Amino acid sequence: MPFSATTPNGGTAPTNTLDAVLSIVRNPGSNVATLFAQLPASGTPFSPVPSKAPADLTLDISYHGGGIDAKNPSGVGVDAAGNVWVATYFSVAAEFSTTGAPLFANGITGGGLLNSDALAVDPQGDIWIPDGGSPGVNKGFGSVTELSSAGQVLSGATGYSAGGISYPTAIAIDANGTVWIPDYGNSRVTLLSSIGQPLSGVNGIQSLQFSFPLAVAIDTNHNGWVANYGNNTVSKVSADGSQITSFASGTGPDGIAVDQGGYVWVANQTGNSISELANDGSVVSIGYSDNKASILAPQGIAIDGSGDVWVANLHSHAITELAGSAASSPGAILSPAAGYASDAGFTEAYAIAIDASGNVWVTDFSNDTLTEIVGLATPVKTPVLGPPETP
Repeated sequence: MPFSATTPNGGTAPTNTLDAVLSIVRNPGSNVATLFAQLPASGTPFSPVPSKAPADLTLDISYHGGGIDAKNPSGVGVDAAGNVWVATYFSVAAEFSTTGAPLFANGITGGGLLNSDALAVDPQGDIWIPDGGSPGVNKGFGSVTELSSAGQVLSGATGYSAGGISYPTAIAIDANGTVWIPDYGNSRVTLLSSIGQPLSGVNGIQSLQFSFPLAVAIDTNHNGWVANYGNNTVSKVSADGSQITSFASGTGPDGIAVDQGGYVWVANQTGNSISELANDGSVVSIGYSDNKASILAPQGIAIDGSGDVWVANLHSHAITELAGSAASSPGAILSPAAGYASDAGFTEAYAIAIDASGNVWVTDFSNDTLTEIVGLATPVKTPVLGPPETP
């Protein structure tokens, strides 16, 4: 096989087999057809030979069981041990080992779990899940469930519901253990302590700038960045809630992440684009897109250890990688035209997380799977508490 076939776009051709293999692993979307053509038509050791070239050379593994089957898995997070936690829309939380083995055969139930769209892991390794509108809980306005790393419910029979919680949709936790919760039902933001006590008053942080918030991320100064689906803005909220400033985003912001340089990346679900803002709110780009080739109804968003941006798309059935803020061309699409892992069978790729080995974990809401794309991203320290750090 000519080493030139393993040369990434704009790169230098490897001069030995080890470097050639490493180049393929690091650039699984490059020269796929050329590399596939090197396979023999039949015979060992490469048998059976696929009938056609794959979309890319990523290795993906989809996992079932653990309580997520027929439950619509949604939020995903990775703890310090590398175990992967999954929320579902129908009353179950699940934990998988680093190799994808379910650690609870039927998942974890109780504690108010229901209609959960997100999940976060705190500095102590506890798991926090917002429950949007559980009947009989908080007058039907929902709560937040806290689980220990062993799967025990720590937040009582119905979860935490004080502090103005109303149909909570998302969650993020900073390095201090402060829990940020956007309340979709009353367009407010609730802050809880590490033991579930309200830090933002009886009614939460109130502002007319909030409009049906669906996502939140934390920067290095412990500010919260809230994605307002209802008015196409993101709001920067000080740690004590006393200062709120809002900035234009794309259409339908539904996912948000902050990178190592403080830049804010927003997944605009109905706008089919990814926006980038500086930490002062100035717009770097109102929307990177690829004409719906892979960025189609972007939902989940995560930053890897090198600052690249990873997006789970509800409708393109693939994962998109974009160059980060420190790159020469921020927002440039680094993944193939169809995205990565388009052969993985995604139907509604929902949430996305990266672990300390660089594996990318994706929940598929309607396909009831947790998919691991092996070693595709740059590793991050887990759990993620604010902008990502390298392990």
